[in-house]
Amino acid sequence: MTNNNKNFIIKTYIGLVVAVLIIGGLIWLANKDKNKVLNDPTSGAPAVLIADEVNSIDTDCVNNYSIAFNNKSLNLLGDNKLIRYDDKLGGDSGGSFNDNQQRRCIAFDDVGGLYMGGNNIEVITGEPDFASISLKCPTDAIITSIAISEDFIYAADAGHRCILRFKRDGLSNETKPEMFQKDFDIKSPYFDLAFANDKLFAADPGRHKIKVFDEMGCELSSWGRGANCDEGFFGCCNPANFALLSDGSFVTIEKGKVRVKLYSPEGNYIGMIADPELFKDHRLAIQTKDTAANHIALDVAVDKADNIYIMEPLTGKIRIFKLKNGQ
Repeated sequence: MTNNNKNFIIKTYIGLVVAVLIIGGLIWLANKDKNKVLNDPTSGAPAVLIADEVNSIDTDCVNNYSIAFNNKSLNLLGDNKLIRYDDKLGGDSGGSFNDNQQRRCIAFDDVGGLYMGGNNIEVITGEPDFASISLKCPTDAIITSIAISEDFIYAADAGHRCILRFKRDGLSNETKPEMFQKDFDIKSPYFDLAFANDKLFAADPGRHKIKVFDEMGCELSSWGRGANCDEGFFGCCNPANFALLSDGSFVTIEKGKVRVKLYSPEGNYIGMIADPELFKDHRLAIQTKDTAANHIALDVAVDKADNIYIMEPLTGKIRIFKLKNGQ
């Protein structure tokens, strides 16, 4: 083999190595940027979204705790009052509270009864009675979510890291709670419930899971994992809140990085509902509060048409999203 042939082979080999390195570097950079978009919602990069923001409500309330639907009306618990919004998004007062009780959550039953949770549970029954009932919870209870079935009232007690249950039959001031489930990993006052299709769904945020129970208290299944990627729940304790769509899919809320995502009924990740950059005013409002306010999370509710309502606790804004076709 002549020196010219040797030089040609060497140059060709070096050229191929350089080309492979360049191509590999480009692929690495592309994947790095892709992961930055998906995994860092504060990076400013656009996220791949599966829903559109179709409307919003400016509530003028700046200390909001909970939103929930009663038939067609969206209800907001905030600034020590209850505000109802009709299907045209006009709001009117549902009552104000002049006592010193802290109310953290609201829920409604199938006949319009209102349930408000704090250290105890206040009930204003629906038609035809319209009675007022106070359900006593254990000392130091922190009721963060209420779910209602035909026979029972379920209450998430973040103070004792458990789920309490009250019988609806013969409900009165004397009705006592029973222990339904306990030993949840709760590190902050975010502990959410939902009831649908004879099942109770409960967040276990310290374990990054949503658990499913029957009405006998048997755990049927669970799903979720802690991870920084889109498929997982980030931080110490997420999901903070969640809601169910009509097909059983989950809309989940994460605090900290502020992510709103959609999972299938089986717990498979589907996509990001909202660009985290939409909530920059929410994050800024948290930064102006004290350290405890860093735990403030968005709340979520879903109407009968599967429109998704996201409430920002400190800005007074409620954003409305609709899934894109095919989702």
